[in-house]
Amino acid sequence: MAARTWLIASAAGLIALAGAGAAGYTVTARAQAAVTGPVPCAPDTYKRCIPSLKFDQVLDALKAQGHQCGMRSGYAESWKCELYVGNAGFEMGLEAPAGGISEVSVEVRCGTDGEITRGARSYISWLATLPFADDPQTVAYVGKWLTRQIDGRKDVRSEIAGYKYEVYASGGKGQVSVRFRAVET
Repeated sequence: MAARTWLIASAAGLIALAGAGAAGYTVTARAQAAVTGPVPCAPDTYKRCIPSLKFDQVLDALKAQGHQCGMRSGYAESWKCELYVGNAGFEMGLEAPAGGISEVSVEVRCGTDGEITRGARSYISWLATLPFADDPQTVAYVGKWLTRQIDGRKDVRSEIAGYKYEVYASGGKGQVSVRFRAVET
């Protein structure tokens, strides 16, 4: 009888220990997922990266959506991806030190009528909010801020939650450029 009691107590202890470990893992994973500000791209580097983005995953996703991507000549960490849909052209740049992403840029040129289409706006907004995918409030803020810049045809620079944004919307009708990068230390 004592052996059976010991076995049940041991099993209960192991289950409790495993449960505590799983709970600790869940809390840690959630805390890590909640990080939206820039993090070091690699140990002992001044470059900062977007914690939620990994270069290989982003590149694979872009290629799966029809983008043609390649390394910029002479720059192992610099990539360019292009997509053409009808008269619209999308050119995206990625700076990818140590497998992370430190900078994203996009230039959009929309057709002959010169208006930035709803689809182009969605594409730009999606890219501009990538660092905050787990933060709906910041996604909404950045999306509204970006819309004001495009609608007002403004050229502006701003820092938002650890990222430097540059928007160039005052040039030719139907052209917008947006760049954001993690603030370096």
